[in-house]
Amino acid sequence: SPPLFPLFAEVGCRMPREPGRKRRHDLELENIEDLDFSDERSVIQRIYDVRTKEAFLAIAQKCSPSFILGFFNSRMSSFPPLLYKISSDCVGIAHAMIVMGCPLIDTSEESGNTVLHTAARKGFNSLILAIHERAPQLIHMQNSAGDTPLMNAALAGKGETVRTLLRLGACASDQNGCGFTALMCGAI
Repeated sequence: SPPLFPLFAEVGCRMPREPGRKRRHDLELENIEDLDFSDERSVIQRIYDVRTKEAFLAIAQKCSPSFILGFFNSRMSSFPPLLYKISSDCVGIAHAMIVMGCPLIDTSEESGNTVLHTAARKGFNSLILAIHERAPQLIHMQNSAGDTPLMNAALAGKGETVRTLLRLGACASDQNGCGFTALMCGAI
């Protein structure tokens, strides 16, 4: 008979963890204990590196509010931290950052993509709702190519995200720098 593990992988099930092997967030939480909080640069680097919401919150709780605000306004490799976390699929951390008051305006990368453009491209509907609640004007922002978040969702084939953005008031007739609408972008 064929082995079971490849079958599980085919249907998208997680492989059973080896006995004694720790989960990612357990490892990240353990590594926080040895973090030198007097070295701001290493703390910022660690926040960029963590991938679990639990580890992010554990670090944030040990930092002063002014340090967290400074982190929210920092940049590492041209990415603001919120945009970096969304791009890295760290939805839980991004959500926590939004709730904690991370700035949403003026957080665009070199391409002009805002956090809403990136969340739309990735199809993160819960983040889109949280972002829109705090900064509804982002729904109409265009990046350097003239694309709106709606166009990014259409280009990425994220149908449910397109519906979410339309319900929130995105304009389907806006045109990008090439004269394409969101419908045309979805057909590409």
